[in-house]
Amino acid sequence: MQGTLMLSQQVGVTVQTNDRAGPLPGGVQVVQSEQAMLQGLRAMHERCIEELPARIDAWASRDDGTYRRLLPRGDVLSGFEHMLGHQYQCGVCSGRGEVRCRNCSGEGEVQCVPCHGKGRISCTICYGTSKRDCSRCSGRGNYSESYIRDVWDSGAKTYVTRTDWRTVQCMACSGGKVQCTYCQHDGRNQCSSCAGRGVCNCGTCGATGTVDCQHCAATGCRHCLGQLSCEIASHDQLTLQHSDEEAKELARAHIDVKSLPDYGRRGRTTHRRHDERAVSSAYPVSVEVTRAQIAVGKASFSVHAFGKQQKVFDFKNIVGHLLAKDLHELQSCVQSTSLSVDARELLLERATAFLESEINMKIAEGVLASKNFEEAVADVRSHYKNLVDDRYVAQASTVLEKVLGKLFGGRMFKPGVYWVGLLTLGTCAATLTQWPGGWYGAVACVLGAGPVWGLLEWRARQCVEQDFFDFTIGARMKSLIDKSGLAWRLRGTAFVIACAFAASAFWGTQYLASRYKAHFGGPEDIVAKREARRDTAEKRFTWRIWPDR
Repeated sequence: MQGTLMLSQQVGVTVQTNDRAGPLPGGVQVVQSEQAMLQGLRAMHERCIEELPARIDAWASRDDGTYRRLLPRGDVLSGFEHMLGHQYQCGVCSGRGEVRCRNCSGEGEVQCVPCHGKGRISCTICYGTSKRDCSRCSGRGNYSESYIRDVWDSGAKTYVTRTDWRTVQCMACSGGKVQCTYCQHDGRNQCSSCAGRGVCNCGTCGATGTVDCQHCAATGCRHCLGQLSCEIASHDQLTLQHSDEEAKELARAHIDVKSLPDYGRRGRTTHRRHDERAVSSAYPVSVEVTRAQIAVGKASFSVHAFGKQQKVFDFKNIVGHLLAKDLHELQSCVQSTSLSVDARELLLERATAFLESEINMKIAEGVLASKNFEEAVADVRSHYKNLVDDRYVAQASTVLEKVLGKLFGGRMFKPGVYWVGLLTLGTCAATLTQWPGGWYGAVACVLGAGPVWGLLEWRARQCVEQDFFDFTIGARMKSLIDKSGLAWRLRGTAFVIACAFAASAFWGTQYLASRYKAHFGGPEDIVAKREARRDTAEKRFTWRIWPDR
């Protein structure tokens, strides 16, 4: 296969200017004005464009055999890397480097916020009323005091001394209030923030009235820089020539143009300049292609290998064709609905033969354990590089899921029937004995059956693992029971069935008990009837012995 990579490169040279704050940096060619700087840049641009064809030709003549060689920017701008610059006075601060503070309008002081510029604030003790609570009576206007008096004790025939309490009007205040001495009876104090001046120093400018000019970074000047800039746009176009269209499509889809020489031999590189700014380079490469015709049964297909290493990009489902017979036999065996011992043995034999292929086992572990079926199928196909296609992966995963369901479900069927029967009998017994009362007995039976179901599941997993002839396959299939979600689906089904049978047993038992009671009566009625029959029998016996009585 003959291939040619056409690398087209387009050179663009532009003038770039940048305006910045501060003085000119070092290493810049200084000009007197911005207009002079632009004229100098235009002159440099014209000279660079004039010399560009010769520079491109010189680069092409220095071809060192490098594949996909790009034109360096240094060759285009060699001799034009220097910058032109112009410095000028800042128009915002007029070269001073500072501007008037906007917060204080250049005054250096701002109105005091706590006192609103008045210099005095309300007293924090009397809150502007010039009166405060009396400290002696706590603002009540009176207080309680104790006093001693002598009282005649008629029993002791003498006077005794007792201590009593009385309310006394406070003489230190008037209605519980006294004049505030903290504010000198004025209700207001001097503002501590501004010392009574009503203004404070501006925090933005530090009471200077000016701040640094942001436009020039407090330097009082700005500068403008200009230089030439080069942008090189490249485009790859691969042309392949071969009689086999399929081989060309595979090469375009899987061979990167950067690694094209790894698949064959390179030819002589040619460069051609289209105009003063564009150049194209042709890199011919001869790619080795090997075509193999493969026949599997009635299917026949071709596989292409590229390069000396014979790299194959698409195996055309070759493994799927080879394993199609095993898949068909397993599908036919799964379609049988019999769960007899002979049928299970045949299914295990077919499944073991099918899973001996590592690809089939990877399909089972990769697809059945995945939540996204389509992504899992695509991952398996891409991992094995089309050794199996999506159709085979989908069919294999479907039949393996059915196999797992039949093996695990078959092991759980008979114990599950016994489990449901015992659950129903337990519910009936709990309903008849009225333990623990109402429908709580049915709920208790369902909850108690959960651990029993877990034990049955554990035993069924062990049986599935032991059923396979290959212990490794059995262990991996056992782990798939939980990963595929089969166990959870079976648990959900068992829970629904358990609830349905428990509810049926509860209501059925209640109905039969009510019918029995309506027909035969309750326990008290039964005892009364027995006593009545016993009394009747005694009377008959007595009459027969002593009829004259």
